[in-house]
Amino acid sequence: KKNISRTTLDFQIDDETGRTKVHDGAKEIVGGMITNKTIKYTKTNKVMAFITLEDLVGSVEVVIFPRDFEKNQMYLNEEAKVFIKGRVSEEDDAPSKLICEQVIPFEQTKKELWLQYPDKATYLQQEGMLQDILKVSEGMDEVIIYCKKEKAVKGVVWSAIERVSVQGVQFVISVILARLLTPNDFGLVAIVLVFSTIFQTINESGFNTALVHKQNRDDLDLSTAFITNLAIGIISYFILFFSAPLIATFYENESLVNVIRLCSLSLIFNAFGLIPIAIFTIRVDFKTQARASFTAAAVSGIVGIIAAYFLKNVYAIVIQHLTMTVIYVSL
Repeated sequence: KKNISRTTLDFQIDDETGRTKVHDGAKEIVGGMITNKTIKYTKTNKVMAFITLEDLVGSVEVVIFPRDFEKNQMYLNEEAKVFIKGRVSEEDDAPSKLICEQVIPFEQTKKELWLQYPDKATYLQQEGMLQDILKVSEGMDEVIIYCKKEKAVKGVVWSAIERVSVQGVQFVISVILARLLTPNDFGLVAIVLVFSTIFQTINESGFNTALVHKQNRDDLDLSTAFITNLAIGIISYFILFFSAPLIATFYENESLVNVIRLCSLSLIFNAFGLIPIAIFTIRVDFKTQARASFTAAAVSGIVGIIAAYFLKNVYAIVIQHLTMTVIYVSL
């Protein structure tokens, strides 16, 4: 599963959607056994081939043009087990095909054996028996031990580190900014963040939360959630953009108009990062998230202090806020 990006079933037409799960032009890798090979000749008398690649769930037709056939023909024998990397070619009312770009025999790929245990204690109890089994089947393949409980604990630890470190950095930055700016500047941004946080919470509690809990998620689910989150972010931004004059009138402060319109850009920037965050959460990879959060807080804080020193107004905080959002999403 690690060596492939798709199964052959993804090339078949789904009964519910009427489409395949793969998309035209996408680069994919499929693995399986060659069960049929048909040789064809082009008008220039060059050899090309059509093969059927079969895995445990179905089959897909692979088209191999002359240049790639010449490079890979030694691997293209019937009953050969190969990985094929190529480009998807969608067909009207028919299963998609794969245009071959590279053929990799099974025996040339690096193999890994993953063994999952509920916790480290269980592994240690069975370690001796496992070593005896592995000694009987010596080889060059890598064996990876995965302890589920310890992985979850590490995730919690990194999550706690993220909270403490980021809040610590933000506290120090806030103290410095308080010496350079006025309470009124902080008050303006606080008002804006109340509204933008409401919209951000609505977006974050949507598709990305569903993805974390869904078991059989695929690329279509990820792309649908990404597009939907981005659309919600853009709509939320424009709601605040056009509501800015009304909010400013309510608080009797015209300065709020531009501050709202600038700060609310973070709704669009954040939308780009929601699905990657969901993917990291699914993998229990809080370490990467912690690093990104700390880096974003530190760099944006420095940028905010520099901006406050030169501008000496509320826009220094706006710049800090947007910088933190952009850096976090980028990392």
